[in-house]
Amino acid sequence: MQIERIVVENYGSLFGHHTFSLNNRGLTFVCGDNQDEPRMNSNGAGKSTIFDALDWGLFGVIPKEDHVDSIINDEVNRCNVVVHLNDDGIPLVVDRSKERGKSGTIKYWKNGQLVETLDPKETQRLLELELGLDREVFHATVLYGQNDVFHFADTKSDTKRMEVITKILQLSEIDDLLASTKEIVKALDNEIASHRFELAQVEGQLTVLLPQVDSIQVESQKWENERAAALQASIKQLDGFKVNIEKAQAVVALEDRVKAMTSVLNPMGATVYDWGDFDRRIADARAIENNCIAKLSTTELEGKNTRAKLNSLGTGVCSECGQELPNKEHIEAETLKLEARVETLRQQYLIEQQALQVAIQKREGIEDQKEEVRQQHLEAEKDLAQRDSEAKAQLREIEQAKQYLAEAQNHVANLQQLMAETHAKVNPWLVKGQEIQQQIQSAQVKQNELTVTIETKLDSLQYYEFWKVAFGPKGLKSYILDARLQELTDAVNQWVNLLTGGTYWVRFESQTMGRSTKALSNKINIRVFNYNPNGSITERNFRSYSGGQKKRISWAVDFGLSRLIAARAKKSYDLLVLDEVFKHVDEAGGEAVIEMLNCLRKEKSSIFVIEHDSTFESQFENRVLVRLKNRRTSIIEDYDHGKEEGEEKNSDGGKENEAQSTGKKKRHPVPCRVTF
Repeated sequence: MQIERIVVENYGSLFGHHTFSLNNRGLTFVCGDNQDEPRMNSNGAGKSTIFDALDWGLFGVIPKEDHVDSIINDEVNRCNVVVHLNDDGIPLVVDRSKERGKSGTIKYWKNGQLVETLDPKETQRLLELELGLDREVFHATVLYGQNDVFHFADTKSDTKRMEVITKILQLSEIDDLLASTKEIVKALDNEIASHRFELAQVEGQLTVLLPQVDSIQVESQKWENERAAALQASIKQLDGFKVNIEKAQAVVALEDRVKAMTSVLNPMGATVYDWGDFDRRIADARAIENNCIAKLSTTELEGKNTRAKLNSLGTGVCSECGQELPNKEHIEAETLKLEARVETLRQQYLIEQQALQVAIQKREGIEDQKEEVRQQHLEAEKDLAQRDSEAKAQLREIEQAKQYLAEAQNHVANLQQLMAETHAKVNPWLVKGQEIQQQIQSAQVKQNELTVTIETKLDSLQYYEFWKVAFGPKGLKSYILDARLQELTDAVNQWVNLLTGGTYWVRFESQTMGRSTKALSNKINIRVFNYNPNGSITERNFRSYSGGQKKRISWAVDFGLSRLIAARAKKSYDLLVLDEVFKHVDEAGGEAVIEMLNCLRKEKSSIFVIEHDSTFESQFENRVLVRLKNRRTSIIEDYDHGKEEGEEKNSDGGKENEAQSTGKKKRHPVPCRVTF
């Protein structure tokens, strides 16, 4: 894969349009000139900006973890980077832009065809598949920033060393699998714990529900008994109502007859008996009686007078004739005559007395008859009154019976409705019992499901626990690491040999003997050996070497491991960018680095070295000056200090006047002394 050129517009301090070729540039030295701040020398001039733009154009990550709009030039509101690549004759163009305050956009074309997706993340994913690497591998194989060197030998962290080795041997998939497996194990543990908690809840629910079944059955039977008792009481009341209704109906049935009788009684009660006939007859009888009394009194008086006359005969004067009655015969005759008269009067008195008795009897008979009739009338009136009272009482009873019937019918209807409702009522305890049974069944089903689920997940957990160990440090990684340590050792020793003149070599080990425990532990260890002038071999702790020695060994180890990553990448790139590779090395170390670069030059058509120190500038084929002036960075191609006031071509094809050069000439690279 070749990165041919990059077109930058308003990125960072690069104001305006800049085109920078990255193909077939040879060994190129990139230096800086900060004219805005002379004391800063080359610092801040923007030496790394062009390559930061390349990084952002391909991967969309803001360098130096700055804010998202920091890449846009301060004088404008939009920046754009276009990267042109060639993959074995197939052109690939990546176009990325960013507007201030808005999200960035990305497009790329493969062989002239736009690759379109709905999601920028998906576009980036497809692009990285085309590139054959991600940003991390890009920084370990193509673009080495100031902070991208591993410093494998210097680090004291076993974890960091394992991360580096994992990256080199492409064991990250195992780490990913381990992470995924751990997540699965954790998820399974959480799920099992959750299921067990849920199972405990279900079992607790069953513990509460099961005893309720018997109590609900008791309550249900009690409710049914109460309903049966209520129905029985209602039936009894209904039977009582039926009997009383029949009686009331029998009473009401007499209404017409009682009313007919009262219709007769009422006229009778209104009739006034005429007593005048009796009074007239009694008066007539009393008149006859009085006449008889008078006659009797007259006869009695005449008899008394006649007897008096009789008694007075013999003396005095004759009562009849008035003559003195000295005559016996006359006296006898008169006596006989008076006696006859007395007898007649007596007989008449008897007759009259008898007549009086008859008259009295007749009067008394009429009075008795009247009294009898009166008594009969009184009895009749009393009977009539009684019958009327009875009739009225019957009528009242009939009215009461009617009222009772009306009320009783309502009561009967209500009672029948109540009985129907009582019959229709659903036993709440039966319903609750069904609900409890359903809950029990559901809980039991849930219990079985959870039990099966837990058992299944325990089986899965056992399976993933196995793979957790297999993907762990003591599993596949350790096995692969043990098998590939020699490859790591050989890859690193190529560069150790080059940078140290063949007097040092290293060896990787996956186990370390503890000083105090005398036990082996699994961790990546690096052992350093060197040849002594007397031919002996000495092993020393890496940290015991001098700074220059450690720097060479560390740089060789780091770069050797990075080269191994590049060798294992899906696609190799004909470009290498190193930022401040000569930092902290002495002159001898710098020469060794130059040798390394010249060897790499055989593999790469373009190697850019970004440097602040110009000590080794003369060892490079080409030079590029990055100048900051008036807050704008310009790229000066083919820069040569040997020109006193020459004009160098800038990245836009123009001319840039330069100060008087130092007189250093352009040199060809030193040939490589190590063959691989």
